[in-house]
This record gives sequence, structure tokens and C-alpha cells, in this order.
Amino acid sequence: NDIDKYDKAQMYLIYYMFDNDYVVRMYDEKVTFMPNDNYRKLAAYISCFYKENGFVNVADLMTYLSNYDGMNKLVNEILSLDLKDKCTKNEINDYIFTIKDYNIKNEISRLQIELNNETDSLKKVELAQKIMNLRMMEQEKIYD
Repeated sequence: NDIDKYDKAQMYLIYYMFDNDYVVRMYDEKVTFMPNDNYRKLAAYISCFYKENGFVNVADLMTYLSNYDGMNKLVNEILSLDLKDKCTKNEINDYIFTIKDYNIKNEISRLQIELNNETDSLKKVELAQKIMNLRMMEQEKIYD
């Protein structure tokens, strides 16, 4: 059961989204993309539920999610992590940061491949610049 830190960050973030309005709001403000398809869908449903109802809690989410295939199974999986009840804003920011870190690394790899296959020298310069900017963001850890 070897879960990498990126999956863990997504699972932990969702775990705290189940019962904390402010975590859902932080997710909405700061997370542009969750790498894992299922976690991305689940987080989007939770966010949607929150926008429609103005609150979140596990029981009502389970009812809401029963219309969506496989989501309740995922909820149970995440709930079984049995994390501590309360978490700090710093912890939530760490999870969000880890997710953003993954996305940046991924984008760098994607651009690297594009750069290697590009023949147009102007486009190569453009791609190299994008990679450089991402690497700077990565080093300075400024993902906000």
C-alpha cells in the first residue's frame, strides 16, 4: 500500500473538505488541478455541493454523491484514513502546495518533451523560457 506524497496530499485535502467549509474555500481559491482523475472529480463534487448548499458534511455529501458512480466507495476509502479531526490552515496549505508542486513538475516534463521535438528555433526559445519560469517558481516555492 505504497501511496506517494502527491496522492496522499490529495486524499488528505479531500478528507478535510468533507467537514470543513474553509478547506473547501481554500481548495476553490488555490487548487487549479488535482492530478488524480477520481480525486479531481470528488473534490469538484464537494465544491459544487458547498456552492449549492453553503455547508459541507459527510452524511449529506454521501447522499449527494450516491448519484455519481463509484464516488461513495472513494469517500469510504478516504474516510478510512481516519486522520485527526482538526487540521491547521498550514497543514492544508502544505497539501495544496504538494499538489501544485506535482503539477509544475509535470508541466516541466511535458514542455521538455515538446522542446525536444520542436524544430522551429523561435518556438524552442519560447518553450525554454516557459520551462525556465516554471523552474524558478519551483525553486522559489511561489505557487500562489
